[in-house]
Amino acid sequence: MANPMFNSYTLNYTISGSCVGSITNVTLIGGTPPYTLSWSGSSFTANTINISSLCAGIYNGTVIDSLGASSITQVEVKSLTPVTLSATVIDSSCTGSTAAYCSIKVNSFTHTQPTVNYNLYRDSILVGSAQYIGSGNFTHTFNGLQPGAYTVTGYDGYNNTYQATPFSGCQTHTTSTGAMSAGTIVENWDRVCPFNKWAVYLHGPAVSFPLGSFPSQAWYTDFQDGSGQWYVTEDPNFWFFTGLSSDRTTDSSQDWYQEVVLPVEQATYEGEDMGPAAIAKVIGNAGTFYYSEHIGRFVMLQWTAVGGGYQWTTVNPTQDQSIGNPTSIEDLTSDLQWTVEDLTGEQFTISGASNTVVLASDKAGTTGAYGMVECTSNSGLDNGFISRCSHLNYVHEVTLGSTAVDNDTIGIYLCWFKDDAGVYGDIGQSYNIALHISNKNGVSTPDLNITYNNSNSVNTFKTIPADAIWDSVFNSSILQNDSPYGPFVDAWFNLQGNIRLRITRSGELGENFKIECTDSMGDQGGTQTNATIDVGAANPYNVAYEINFSLNDVTTWTGTISSAYGREGVEGDELVKFLGSQKYGYWTASQADTQFFDIDFEGEQSSYTVIPTTLGLSDSEYFELYDKDTINTDVTDPIVDDYSNSFGGHRPCINKGVPLITPTPKVLMQTSVDPLVTMSGATKISHDSKEYNIYYAEDITTGINIGMNFIDNTVELRNNKAYAKYGIYPYVPEADEFEPTSLITKIFDNLTDIVPGAGGFGVKTTDNISLGSLPTQNYWEYCIKPSFIFKDKLEDVFYAGCRKVKKDGESNIWFDTLNLNRTSEKQYGIYNPDNDYYFIVVSKPEVANIKTETVLHLTDGSCELYNQQVTAFSGSSEPYNTDAIIILSGKTWTAPLTYPNDGNILVTVNGLTLFKSSDPTMYDGDFTTDGYTISIRKNTLENGDVINMFYVPNSTSRSNYVQQLTVGSASAVTTNSQSELYYHNIYYRINLDYSPLGSVGMVWNGTILYSERDFKLIDESTIEITSVEYPTGLDEGDRISLFYFTKLTVSGIASVKSPEVKVQQITNVRNDETVELLVFDTSATTVYTETKILKRGVSGPKDLIFTMDLPRPGDYTYQVVSTREYPLISGDMVRTQNQTEKVPFIMKPEVYYFTPESTNN
Repeated sequence: MANPMFNSYTLNYTISGSCVGSITNVTLIGGTPPYTLSWSGSSFTANTINISSLCAGIYNGTVIDSLGASSITQVEVKSLTPVTLSATVIDSSCTGSTAAYCSIKVNSFTHTQPTVNYNLYRDSILVGSAQYIGSGNFTHTFNGLQPGAYTVTGYDGYNNTYQATPFSGCQTHTTSTGAMSAGTIVENWDRVCPFNKWAVYLHGPAVSFPLGSFPSQAWYTDFQDGSGQWYVTEDPNFWFFTGLSSDRTTDSSQDWYQEVVLPVEQATYEGEDMGPAAIAKVIGNAGTFYYSEHIGRFVMLQWTAVGGGYQWTTVNPTQDQSIGNPTSIEDLTSDLQWTVEDLTGEQFTISGASNTVVLASDKAGTTGAYGMVECTSNSGLDNGFISRCSHLNYVHEVTLGSTAVDNDTIGIYLCWFKDDAGVYGDIGQSYNIALHISNKNGVSTPDLNITYNNSNSVNTFKTIPADAIWDSVFNSSILQNDSPYGPFVDAWFNLQGNIRLRITRSGELGENFKIECTDSMGDQGGTQTNATIDVGAANPYNVAYEINFSLNDVTTWTGTISSAYGREGVEGDELVKFLGSQKYGYWTASQADTQFFDIDFEGEQSSYTVIPTTLGLSDSEYFELYDKDTINTDVTDPIVDDYSNSFGGHRPCINKGVPLITPTPKVLMQTSVDPLVTMSGATKISHDSKEYNIYYAEDITTGINIGMNFIDNTVELRNNKAYAKYGIYPYVPEADEFEPTSLITKIFDNLTDIVPGAGGFGVKTTDNISLGSLPTQNYWEYCIKPSFIFKDKLEDVFYAGCRKVKKDGESNIWFDTLNLNRTSEKQYGIYNPDNDYYFIVVSKPEVANIKTETVLHLTDGSCELYNQQVTAFSGSSEPYNTDAIIILSGKTWTAPLTYPNDGNILVTVNGLTLFKSSDPTMYDGDFTTDGYTISIRKNTLENGDVINMFYVPNSTSRSNYVQQLTVGSASAVTTNSQSELYYHNIYYRINLDYSPLGSVGMVWNGTILYSERDFKLIDESTIEITSVEYPTGLDEGDRISLFYFTKLTVSGIASVKSPEVKVQQITNVRNDETVELLVFDTSATTVYTETKILKRGVSGPKDLIFTMDLPRPGDYTYQVVSTREYPLISGDMVRTQNQTEKVPFIMKPEVYYFTPESTNN
């Protein structure tokens, strides 16, 4: 596909007065990935895939692929009027007696869409529903309700997903075509010949086949086996019975099923006229069938009216064979069947504002739409053309008729699509809405008929009894206008001339169809003696023939409905699948010389079909119809009359399903159902591993937050008659199961965050899991197992007849629903995939400790820091003074450096570090230096400010490392030697980030401290402050800055050609780890790598040696990268990494060329 484009998206409208619309689930297709997607609208831009919180308006999504190709999709977010539902309890008897029921009535529901759904939920469980279609107010009563918490929700229509079906040469935006030539259709459109009917006319002998066909039940298809066994094959009542011929009940006079057919005699593609040579293609063998292993379909000898009359026909074709998409017999979709012919003196149409009847050939001279599409054969199967591209709304005009002496059917496909994704059933099925223009057609009367799934009638309206499928009823009629409400009379087509149709499709989703038709027209003095309108007369569209119908609102239909199905047959969602973009076309059945001409089409070309995915805008009413102390309890009562039926029979306590018991016991029962739990912060193991919640220990500062939503059966929780709890269990990889002993157990005894929803009241909470409570060094995968403890109510109630009565006092007995038993439903030991959740905690490996000996860092004093201190005073002159420099208002402050320096220099003012500017104008910083002087931006300093400058004298290539810290509260300073600042005995100590090279400089609140007097280096990376004592020496908020050189900031010198890097890696006993040395040149190109593998099973320090192999002398850096592996239950692997800073070093030519490979022997 040349350009990238939207493949699908889900659209949710906003509500008037708010901005809650969204465009989500966006998928992209075409072009060359990866894609970038940007959105624009009125005062709106975004670069995310999905967008939300949208106001009403037009939003343009621009997709650009990696090659720069692009497309724009326009999506309109409309504003809906808020809906309002009113419902009341009209009978509350169930709250006081188990022998009675409650009732709730929906009084009103305001809505804007034609489809209204009422759902009734009992404690968030759907227990009842009703659907109404139309624009009025619909009341509804839900009866027979037992005690419970009920929610009645009204839904206004649906939210839709828009699914693109891209096709080469088709567009996604508005186009208009105008007059169309017959050649365009014949040469470019798809040809179709579907054949998947519930009843087939075989043209067999009258003795064996009364009226030439069996009842529809004999052809019923069950669609249970997608491999090709489309029809019932094991029941002798059905035609495609593959058992013994003698067992057949349809007809056993001959072997209709050919079980053994040579492979060379089997059809190799759908539509191929190929079958057993021994079976003659004659009327007596019509209905003979075999199963083609090549195409996985039944092939049946059938009357087609081409190729000698009888041909081997593919049953239920679904493939695109180029010659037809689909085709059951290729001759009916070939040029033998459909051609472009010149208009003659027998074709008439209307022209001009008065719709005057004229010769079509005369009109073609002015429109340019020459020729006509003609079907030549009196075909036995429906066949025709489908437009190559799909359209949404359009106006389609066409004139049609036939010059053959016959009286069967000519048709228009109003909608057609092929379900290649299997959204509505089996993959590859074609669905259509067709207009039939029938003449006499046997014993019927002339009519205009709208049907659902013409020639695919096994997928039409049907009633299929599960226990008697042979009594199934099929009917494809949507509505029809019978004569005299149609243009034809009981006469041959050739005698009646032509009619013109105008089909208008409209509506936001293309849901509305208006079909208009003229009277028949022709030369009444010539061949067309039965034409209603003569040449030269006006022939406007006749309102008496008009049909209007909506795909989603049967109450708006106009037209005569003669079918027992009709309106009631489509009160479901069968026709909703035709919303959105659809193809259209022409077809015929058993009518030779069918002709279509003078075609005009204008409309919106589009690639999107519409799939209703979720219920629309809603409003709810809530009703608490229960006694919190007795709900979910039941008891038999042997005292009342007819007590033998009190449990399991009918009255008085109505509890069906339990056998009657004699003698009658008294049985008390409490039903406790765990609420459904959903969690955030954790997922199901079955999810894609990309969706797993993986926590990195180093990033967790306040614990792991887990959100829990309890969304049904929450009555007990909300009334504190049950409490939620959870436990966390670690996964043991060696045992492939979760350890049944919990690491953490928590109980929630006061869930007060009540959440109302469309299905009822839910409860939610959030809990924080401390990382310290998880043994992350040994385990990384964890199961969260929710459970509940319920109060034992049976100790608190007794029954008087069917009335529950609460006893005085409260029972202290509770029972726990936690189940740690291993069962077949559970996985990995105790994991319940329905209720439990899963999360992962990993940590980075330790940073490798580098202990190289062949890359040397100088200790000759060249890394000693110099501190130059100056005090600034306000004044009016500018004498240079190394100890005090005058501040001049509005001017840059400048002072000379004691020693020249062109490397890094750090400047502090009263202990605060200044930012070095990249430009002498100091537009992006506080100071600048030329190596000899330092300049600080004007109006920065005040009288008495102390400026400290730290640098290496005469250095041009060395930089110092800066470590800064702010003292916390007194309680924050502890004896923990792992902390940056801690105390030991009476002294404060500071852990340095790196081992220093040379001296360390320290500034405390702007005051310079001196090494060996105020502080000292007690080991290679620890400073002890000796000038003040714990606990009063440092105050909260004190600022300490340390300056020193490290291996990271001073280039080392390689002493051998192949330097060795000695590394110490702290490993974890439970994980495999790798340690990799990377060497880079000055262009950041990797010039050498070496990897060491550390297998699990050993923990603690591990010494490793890497030997570099450098390509040439020069400046380099090296880095050590440590990787730890965490294998997951899913089979995937999580890897964490840590790395050292890059260490610079120099390989000098004299070392590279004139020294041994290594100093080690």
